[in-house]
Amino acid sequence: MKKQIYRIATLFLVLITLSSCSGDDSSNETTPDESPNLTITTIPINNITQIKASSGGEISGGDNETIVSKGVVWSTNENPTLNDNSIEDTANNSSFTITITGLELLTTYYLRAYIKTTNETIYGNEISFSTLDHVVFNGLLAFATQAGIDGFIDSGVSKITYGIRIEENEPGNITNLDGLENLIFIGDDESNPQNDRNIIITNNSNLTNLSGLQNINYIDGSIGINNNPELNSIENIPQVTKLFGLGLSDLPSLSNIEPLSNLGSLGESLSIRNTGIQSLAGLQNIITIGGFLHIKENNSLINIDPLSNLSSVNDFVIISENNQLVNLDGFGNLQYVGTSFVIDYNNSLTDFCGITTLVTNNGIGGSFIISDNEYNPTQQDILDGNCSL
Repeated sequence: MKKQIYRIATLFLVLITLSSCSGDDSSNETTPDESPNLTITTIPINNITQIKASSGGEISGGDNETIVSKGVVWSTNENPTLNDNSIEDTANNSSFTITITGLELLTTYYLRAYIKTTNETIYGNEISFSTLDHVVFNGLLAFATQAGIDGFIDSGVSKITYGIRIEENEPGNITNLDGLENLIFIGDDESNPQNDRNIIITNNSNLTNLSGLQNINYIDGSIGINNNPELNSIENIPQVTKLFGLGLSDLPSLSNIEPLSNLGSLGESLSIRNTGIQSLAGLQNIITIGGFLHIKENNSLINIDPLSNLSSVNDFVIISENNQLVNLDGFGNLQYVGTSFVIDYNNSLTDFCGITTLVTNNGIGGSFIISDNEYNPTQQDILDGNCSL
């Protein structure tokens, strides 16, 4: 009897304990997240040109605090992902628009907006679009006013057959070139180059940079930038690999020409005169010059080392009046100069050992003129090893 009472009491205690635990579980239940899932919708494409277009995304639902990044992805194949081309939007907004650049002419692209969270990447709906064909201006285009440059963008012109000249008609009139950003091609027929479709930027007193020219990828001729006293950057100079000629002169505020680093071939000439540059960094990929090399009156230029890959100049070389220049080591690989070789009026120049190979190989086709430098060796001095003070 006592055992039966004990069993009943034990069972009663167990039931009470279970009931108590059940109550605790009920009080600790979590309510499921009832907010909608995080999604993104791709914004329709607009502002389509030959090389760029705009799109973006609209984010809705979920917890925006979990978003790590957002932007758009694109490809010439369907269903682009972050493994393809992408650009990120850094603004802290749920709706965003981005301009993508560097597109190819007459090409179909597929684009999606995306959001990347701490756990996953979510893509929006896919949109396709095609870039435009060239809009052509037949002739030489001359700009004399800022208003003319600003209004040019509305024309949609991307190709000019006979070149550009930018020269203000009144002091201070032209301050920027942003209105030229749709330009891609300067010339007529890439398969039949004429070498005279030039970009000339001259006599602009307040122009400080070349923003607006960065999308030009072909020039059938030369670039000449002259007498722009406030120009301090050529960062947006056209990124071409070859030119017929390049001339930079009377640019006292310009201290850096590194944006020229894509340039590998000059069919005719390279002239750098009266600039503020301290180095020729940017010219390191030039191997041959089809015409002449002229470096003069660059009073901050210390050396010409970046010309170390230059092997031949088919016409003359003149290095003159560069008062800080101390050596010619950059000519260490120069094998041939077609006509005159002139080094004069460089007040600090004492080391000519960089032209030892050129002289030893009898690589100068014309006059050898060394005068009015700190040291003025003859060819025989150089052959005898007396190439520096």
